Amino acid sequence: MKRFQKPTAPLGWLYVVSHPNAPSQVKIGITERPVTRMQELGKPMILARVPVMKPRDKEQLLHNRFAPQRVPQTEFFQLDEQQLEFVLNAC
Repeated sequence: MKRFQKPTAPLGWLYVVSHPNAPSQVKIGITERPVTRMQELGKPMILARVPVMKPRDKEQLLHNRFAPQRVPQTEFFQLDEQQLEFVLNAC
């Protein structure tokens, strides 16, 4: 059975952030309200924040690509320098 997914907006923001509490991890996420979302995350260090078409699709591609580096049950990833560079270039 397919899981219900909220319809995705055609335009949104893809972001990559790190947080002082976990500097070796990055969060890859999407939002329709980038300023508010950054405040909700505790004002993290923004590594990338770009407007994209089909944000959920873009986020899912990156999540799938780095699934082995994912911190379980989160949108945080333990990436090495090369992997982080790939993600930032993809943005």
